[in-house]
Amino acid sequence: MHREEGSSARRRKAAQERLRVPFSLPTPPVLPALNGQRAPVAIPDRAELRFAQCWEDADRVLDGLAIRPGDTCVCIASAGETALAMLAAGPAKVIAIDVAPAQLAALELRVAAYRTLAYDELLVFLGSQRGSGRDALYARCRPLLARTTRSYWDGRPEAIADGLGACGTVERSIASMRRHLLPLLGRGEVVARLLAERDPAVRARIFASDWNTWRWRAVAAAMRLPALLGGRPGLLPRMAEAATISSAVGALHRLLVEQDPAENPYLQWVLTGSHDSARPFALRRDQHAVICANLDRLEWRLCAVEGLLGEVGDRAIDRFALSDIFEGMAESAYHTLLYRLARAGRHGGRLAYWNLHVARSRPNEMAELLVPHRDLAERLHRQDRVGVYRALVIEEII
Repeated sequence: MHREEGSSARRRKAAQERLRVPFSLPTPPVLPALNGQRAPVAIPDRAELRFAQCWEDADRVLDGLAIRPGDTCVCIASAGETALAMLAAGPAKVIAIDVAPAQLAALELRVAAYRTLAYDELLVFLGSQRGSGRDALYARCRPLLARTTRSYWDGRPEAIADGLGACGTVERSIASMRRHLLPLLGRGEVVARLLAERDPAVRARIFASDWNTWRWRAVAAAMRLPALLGGRPGLLPRMAEAATISSAVGALHRLLVEQDPAENPYLQWVLTGSHDSARPFALRRDQHAVICANLDRLEWRLCAVEGLLGEVGDRAIDRFALSDIFEGMAESAYHTLLYRLARAGRHGGRLAYWNLHVARSRPNEMAELLVPHRDLAERLHRQDRVGVYRALVIEEII
């Protein structure tokens, strides 16, 4: 054991020297907790919720991470769906982190809904299933919320009425497109036919003749559809790539024709505003009981990844679900953070992260710290049902 630990330390030091990571950056000892599960998070009155849902295919993330019972996991919180999905694998702990207080407010309300509501009530409250009486459902969840979180949601009755999963700025943009753009293009009837048709050959004919028209291609080019779902404010302009017409057409052909749209909850929400025949992992009936049983293993914290790494110390985490956090980083900053993640991870642990506009993957200088699972990641990316990411990256910690 001591020889293995010594070898691991030498590999980390060698990688640190090659990457020119400052030697002042090794992960410091464990610090007091930042904001744990029960600690209230200050939420500014004007804080905007960007994501009311997680626009990442949780099935693909779970397949890539291969979480084992007893693992300690870290997840970018966003709206909380990926973190909740991770609970189904039986980890010892899932730590959901975010730098946006409103995202943690959404996660906290989601957890309260899981604890309080029956399964079908949960679907209505979130907006996954059409229904009414969401204000009464919120009143039942409200006592479980921290004071600051209660105040945040008390001041947003329209968000509660629309459904928690519909109230983010991204989801409102999607809803605007659905209400105003699809009717202009005559897509309502076409959407219904594509979602109902199970024969891919028939869907291909419908797509070619009734969807992929010159008018739709012009609108797709103007809207930059991948940016609608996955774009982040403040990305460095030189890093951003506009979506081409061919990439938009190719992505939609894959989602509508090659895959079965009747089994795609993300596409269904974009096109219809609900999950009519498929739901994300954390909202499936067969996963509901185990997720509810493991809710005490979930905690959330208002901090950046770097702050959490400073708290947990070396060799403390087994699985990292990192969303697309490397998008806006300069390459040197990405390398430094990736190095720190490798230090904080246990032997055999895994990282999963998405590339949207910017290609990020383990540099050769870190070959002694991380092993890429390229075949697995490429296969899972082909199965991705969100359709806006250019790559999924899975890397294993040595």
